[in-house]
Amino acid sequence: MRKLVMLASSAALLGASTTAAVASPELYVGAQMGYQDTSLEYGYKESSNVGPGQYSQTTDFSASGVAGSLFAGAKFSLGEGFFIAPEVNLGTSTADGGISSNSSFFGSSSYELEAEAGQSYGLGVLLGKNLTSDTTIYGRLGYQRTEYEVSESGTNVDNWSEDETFGGVRYGIGMETALVDSLALRLDWSQTQYSDESFSEDMGTYTVTESFEPTESLFQVGLSYTF
Repeated sequence: MRKLVMLASSAALLGASTTAAVASPELYVGAQMGYQDTSLEYGYKESSNVGPGQYSQTTDFSASGVAGSLFAGAKFSLGEGFFIAPEVNLGTSTADGGISSNSSFFGSSSYELEAEAGQSYGLGVLLGKNLTSDTTIYGRLGYQRTEYEVSESGTNVDNWSEDETFGGVRYGIGMETALVDSLALRLDWSQTQYSDESFSEDMGTYTVTESFEPTESLFQVGLSYTF
């Protein structure tokens, strides 16, 4: 009987602590805007279709511009001032950039290679700590997908344009500080390392493969509203 009472007591305490940990999450939504800078590694490779032989070269260029996003999440208290918050986001960007005939990478004076960012969406988890009753800091880890339009044009190449969605791991840090009840100012920095995507074209005697691998850095300022 004593063991049964102890077991019941332990179960009750465990249930109470678990309920306290997950009960009453703070739901929040927000919007933010800032600066995006994306470094793209571009690879070019020619592979012979009629025998051995291969040519390849890589170069880097950047795309930058204004980015904005909406976000929503739920903050769960972990005790001792710590919290965890699953969060989703949806955004867009004006970041673009490229290389042209002025680059030593290409000989054609009319050549241009360009990348332009578009819609983006993702999910992540924030793990943070309340520094004061009004200010918190957090770290971010998640997965992001972003659409880029890549295009190539010139007098000596086939002109083409391709929309491709890149996916990768996003990590970062941030801070929130209360302005008034339920409204907080958010400062957020993150970086996303996307996987590379390749495009191939059969030119008859050889095949051309071009690849892009973006790494995106994003700093945004926003407002978060807690229900």
